[in-house]
Amino acid sequence: MNILGTGLSGLVGSRVVELLSPMHSFEDLSLDTGVDITKKDVVVPRIEKSNAQWLLHFAAKTDVDGAEREREQGVQGSSWVVNVQATEYIVEACRRSNKRLLYISTDYVFDGTKEFYTEEDTPNPQGWYAVTKHEGEKRVAQLGDKSLIIRIANPYRAHFAAKPDFVAKIRKKLEQGESLTSPSDQLFVPTFIPARLPARTV
Repeated sequence: MNILGTGLSGLVGSRVVELLSPMHSFEDLSLDTGVDITKKDVVVPRIEKSNAQWLLHFAAKTDVDGAEREREQGVQGSSWVVNVQATEYIVEACRRSNKRLLYISTDYVFDGTKEFYTEEDTPNPQGWYAVTKHEGEKRVAQLGDKSLIIRIANPYRAHFAAKPDFVAKIRKKLEQGESLTSPSDQLFVPTFIPARLPARTV
């Protein structure tokens, strides 16, 4: 099967490609392949002309602090443009070409007032990053049963050289004997991107 994807070089996307490429082919929608997902006249025709049945949308602006600094820019800021506007274009193209869309979101869409959340809980995003991801979710949900939204929390892998993840940063500090400051009244469960099952299941 042929699969379209954004963010395929990222921490999560690249692992999915590694696991599924023996069985499926991938079309990479990225600047490296001449596709700017924030440009409607570029990304929509590219998606529509593909014979892929699925599009895996991993690309996002995930810098939480950086996004917060853009809050005053609103829809003009890069976090909104990538996380909402580009997602809107992708949803439109998938609808018009009858493709299924998998969207990676975040636990940040919840306000953190509960000990744990399920998909039945109502999102209440607080930070600007969370707002943009929730807005992206709402657009993806318009596809109904053609959409799948997966919320993850601080994903990490056993090996990913391109960018240190949450766990790698903590490990480095501990190895160097540095002190760590963290809340003592919160349960935090990062998402491990393991060797096989989840990506094959998706």
